[in-house]
Amino acid sequence: MKTLYLHVGMQKTATSAIQKFLYDNRELLLSRGYKYDRMPYVYPGYARERNATFLYKYIFDADGKPDHNAINERREAGLEKVAEWFETADNVILTDETLWLMISREKRNPLPRLVEFAKEQDAQIKVIVYIRKQDDYFESLYKQHVKEGLAIPWDQAIADPGKLSIYLDLEANLKRIEEAVGRENVVVRKFDRSLFEGNGNTVQSDFMLQLGLEMTDEYVLREDEVNKSLDNNYTEIRRIMNYLKPEFPDPDRSIQKGIVAAAVKCQECRGRNDKASLFSAETRREFMDRYAEGNKAVAMRYFDSEELFAPGADKAEWQRDDREIMEDAILLFSMLGLPTWIEGNFGKKKEPPKEEVKKKDSLGKRAIRKARTIIQK
Repeated sequence: MKTLYLHVGMQKTATSAIQKFLYDNRELLLSRGYKYDRMPYVYPGYARERNATFLYKYIFDADGKPDHNAINERREAGLEKVAEWFETADNVILTDETLWLMISREKRNPLPRLVEFAKEQDAQIKVIVYIRKQDDYFESLYKQHVKEGLAIPWDQAIADPGKLSIYLDLEANLKRIEEAVGRENVVVRKFDRSLFEGNGNTVQSDFMLQLGLEMTDEYVLREDEVNKSLDNNYTEIRRIMNYLKPEFPDPDRSIQKGIVAAAVKCQECRGRNDKASLFSAETRREFMDRYAEGNKAVAMRYFDSEELFAPGADKAEWQRDDREIMEDAILLFSMLGLPTWIEGNFGKKKEPPKEEVKKKDSLGKRAIRKARTIIQK
């Protein structure tokens, strides 16, 4: 029987790594009877490997209002492409992490139409979702939203998670999925690196098992980290910078990507091992208490257990150090501005041989020392 595998997230559960893996190995997967590919649609700021974005993404008219005719036409055209894929393989894979959020919204839930489509194709739907402990998920996704332009301070965000369009009720959303496709067609996995199965015990090998495949040496597995996170200091600097967002339109998110890339380089230069959390111990307990009953129900239903998530190790609460943040900010703006200044005044900077780079202090470290000298004066 044909199977449509729908990977719905959640966000911040290595979805980008899974999607890159699928794309890198699409030809090998096809030889195994599994079709995965990009859609022919481009959404600014969205990775092309998220091939299910067409199921929910709005298209706007000239007045900036949702064009529902265009939205429906795009969705149906995307489903026609999926139907073509079924002509080449019995298994098709669609993936997009924002589907988890869309399923929680009645008017934008794509599952009813997908169920109709599957019947038209004489196919079954298998929904795969990786779930994550709500406090870790919320903190990680908050930082992701800051990377993408959010300016709301942490204390305001934690008071009303709905402002960030983050859906945290695992039990309610899993029930919606079950009602659409049936309990037997819902695969729930915990996003916990110690629990990943398959050859290599990676999230990719674990995902492959849910498809009924085994990870082998034939598959290409990237070692580089996809979608690197910002540490607490650079998250705060980026958040403050986001107040200027209205002054700098960024439709393709090129400004955002440039700033985040520079911030990642800066924090690597700093070499901090930032394990502190934005949560205080008390706030974390209060936050998780909101979902205790629902989590217990999910644990019993899907894992035959009283407890859904193991208690995490206690983390120290991040304490903002304005002096350190100022140094980090100077470093970031040096990273953003100096290359242009150097090129403008001295011509394009030549890249030194790799062996020379190791011998010299990085630009970032020199900027830090300069910043400290200024502060001390």
